Amino acid sequence: MSGFGFHQGWNEGHYALLGSGFLDHPLVPRYGDRFVYSVPPLFPYTISVSFLLFGESVLAARLPSILATGGLIYCTYELGREVFEDRQTAVVGAVILATLPYVQLYGGRAQTDIMMVFFITAAVTSILKGYRRETGWQYWLVSGAALFAAAVATKQPALGAAGIILFWLLGNQNFNKTAFKRTVLLIVGSIICLLPLLIWMYFNYQLAPVAFVASWE
Repeated sequence: MSGFGFHQGWNEGHYALLGSGFLDHPLVPRYGDRFVYSVPPLFPYTISVSFLLFGESVLAARLPSILATGGLIYCTYELGREVFEDRQTAVVGAVILATLPYVQLYGGRAQTDIMMVFFITAAVTSILKGYRRETGWQYWLVSGAALFAAAVATKQPALGAAGIILFWLLGNQNFNKTAFKRTVLLIVGSIICLLPLLIWMYFNYQLAPVAFVASWE
């Protein structure tokens, strides 16, 4: 853990240890004798993959966040194009995002925040396209559902993205038959995509119920 200095280095070490632990016990979030169930598993899993490919190092632990930062900037551009229908506005928005202190601070850190925001932004972009497109809307909505589930599996506050999407639907849809059918697909798709996370949680609860509850408390 000593390799993680500067801002919240202890937290980076925490996620890195979880990722390293998954290499030995792929379904159980643990390092040493400590079970860590309060952290959704997706981000530590990405660190595990990075460790598996490149070996265990500070750079490998931070690589998933670095890649997610690039994805976030691109998705911000795509969202800007979709909302404002103007390439220049989208570029300006992406550039502003890239220079924000928050992104500069967390974009290269082994922390969940940037990856969660990336998945949320990608989900909102895909869902928006799913409601606006006349063809291929099924693909965009299913992709949006999967990306939303990935965001939740990265960090719990991503559940709030459902409120953002609901607010947008209430303000912009006339709830005709087409909109209703697309909303049903989005909800069902999200539930199905969340099933792996729910199964993982249930498995770990059955494995160590006392530790599971204590970790969330």
